[in-house]
Amino acid sequence: MKSQLIFSTLLCFLLASCASGPSKQEMEKALTNFELKSESSGELIDVYIYYSHGSGQKEMGDVAYKLDDSKGFIGKLFYGEYFHFQTTPGPHKISWRGNSNESSKVKYGSLNVDFKRNQTYIFNQVHAIIFNRYASDGLSTISSLNKSKDILKSKYYLSKTTESKASASCLKVKEVVMFSLLCLSTPKKINKD
Repeated sequence: MKSQLIFSTLLCFLLASCASGPSKQEMEKALTNFELKSESSGELIDVYIYYSHGSGQKEMGDVAYKLDDSKGFIGKLFYGEYFHFQTTPGPHKISWRGNSNESSKVKYGSLNVDFKRNQTYIFNQVHAIIFNRYASDGLSTISSLNKSKDILKSKYYLSKTTESKASASCLKVKEVVMFSLLCLSTPKKINKD
């Protein structure tokens, strides 16, 4: 009985230390060469969305975003990427769509945000397959956009991603693009005549 108690205590300590993530010193050191493109001041709010640090299996395909009632996408992300945009203070709605774990289905979501003047916002897109004992196949897709509460931690995870290279033509594609290579700008042909 005593050995089970010691084992359980050690297991809890190990799991708690794994779940806590990097220390403040580790994050500060990692951020010495990282800066945000810009930080909010005045009439525009800077917003960053990154797609990383999710649990479970990585989803294939892009996640595309709209702001308010825009007809076109303002950004697209593949796992391990971020994008940045600016908007005005006040209430806004960020909507997204991404691939679902069910073949040929699309997952949609939205988040209402009241952007405050002179604040920079960083969001983490979680779009992964997780175990769910209530789902018919035991798995389900979660899709949420989470506002970062800890600016140091959010900058740290943002620094672990790369800026999205989605081209203007890719932003016009309404369907889910499965591979990031299909979303890059195509090089212009040089006429040798």
